[in-house]
Amino acid sequence: MFLKKKARPVDGYHVVRADKKQADIVFSKFFKDERKRDNAVVFVALDGKAVIGYSVIHEKQAQHPLGGTDWFVWNIYTRPEWRRRGVASTLLSEIKRQAEEEGVLHIQGSCVEVPAHMFWNKHGFCAQRYGSPLNDGTCSHMVFYRIDKTEPQQNQHNFRIVMAGKARLHRIFDESILGNGVPFFQDKRDDIFGFVAVDENENTLGFITACPDELGAPLTGTRWLIPYIFVNPELRRKGIATALLGELLQSAQRAGIAQVDALRLNDETALFFYKNNFDLCVWYIMDGEEKPISAALRM
Repeated sequence: MFLKKKARPVDGYHVVRADKKQADIVFSKFFKDERKRDNAVVFVALDGKAVIGYSVIHEKQAQHPLGGTDWFVWNIYTRPEWRRRGVASTLLSEIKRQAEEEGVLHIQGSCVEVPAHMFWNKHGFCAQRYGSPLNDGTCSHMVFYRIDKTEPQQNQHNFRIVMAGKARLHRIFDESILGNGVPFFQDKRDDIFGFVAVDENENTLGFITACPDELGAPLTGTRWLIPYIFVNPELRRKGIATALLGELLQSAQRAGIAQVDALRLNDETALFFYKNNFDLCVWYIMDGEEKPISAALRM
């Protein structure tokens, strides 16, 4: 005799920002870590009054030159009988919507399991893998998503962007990338490519370099890493760096590249990449403070 499977309830759930009573249910029955309660933002998916899913988020001041607020997602959870029915996606959509309303800059998170990687990737998040902190890239992925996206500006300029020759690239690599970069790039000398901005007399105004790298399991696809971008100091704030980056991004799009990353940011470069529509990942702790460590753009 076969037992009939219990009928699944009709999808009628909705997502709201939790009130105190709903948050109490989440922390008492599901996410039993009261240490995360301070500065927590909680969303719940409800079937009637029953909590069928939730997300616990930590609200914190953004530690980069932009200031403002970031949200870090500690957990998104759906009760087993409600999985594969869009509950987690609906939770995340509401999180994004309210984050935009409140002027949040980024949503960040971390994941170690394959389904979680696929979930974040599906919803437009950039992913990074870190080592100690960045040298071997073996640690779990960090995921991050910029809330406000802007259309890139198209500006006219009086210089040309050309492909950089190998001799120039090797000189840049030896003098600048190894000197200022990280050990990750030590064996990338022959993989480096880039573009140069030149004036009408063929004088070099600035350059940008990149090298290919795989996103890393469980994600598939190639990313381009930007180890170095430079503009002559007396020519800065004239759109040269933006034009160089724009040329690189157009090339990445034509090549079917999945993501473009910039590593080892400081406050100035973090602000530059943010102004050019990149997402900022803020996780690395230096001298007791969180610092923007990378910027990424999903293509």
